Amino acid sequence: MLKISIIFQYINYSMVKKYYCSKIYKRRGAIMNTDHNNSIGCIVNECKFHAKDTNHCTLNKIQVTKHESMAKDVQCTDCGSFVKE
Repeated sequence: MLKISIIFQYINYSMVKKYYCSKIYKRRGAIMNTDHNNSIGCIVNECKFHAKDTNHCTLNKIQVTKHESMAKDVQCTDCGSFVKE
């Protein structure tokens, strides 16, 4: 009976963790894929969402941000979806 109880606790924990994580990513406007996204190339392997086997992002969408009121060049922009691994 103890093994069954532990299994149910693990299943409940996994479901809560998955639900909580999906709410965080949805709030950021992005959902993490299990595979890489061919439409988003990325070489920042320090990011949590970097597809480790290829230079792509695993998010279905990223948010590009800017540092100034008007972006004049590439140095004024960043990937706002970056999360340190």
